[in-house]
Amino acid sequence: MSHYVEIQGIYEEFLEFAGYVLVDEDDEFQLFVRNGQEYLLPKSGLRFLQVDHANDADLRQSRRRVVQIPR
Repeated sequence: MSHYVEIQGIYEEFLEFAGYVLVDEDDEFQLFVRNGQEYLLPKSGLRFLQVDHANDADLRQSRRRVVQIPR
């Protein structure tokens, strides 16, 4: 099952540490890549990042909202 984790307020350095590399951005969006998968995130509003494993979601869950999406 995939999980979507709200990442508002999480520093880009932590995302990079977790393997999400910022490769491009403009005024509205940021493009991250992890393991060959691209993640396009808005710079404002709610920001959710898809993670495939519950333990990845747990790393960010302490202050963030996690939504489980059935496949």
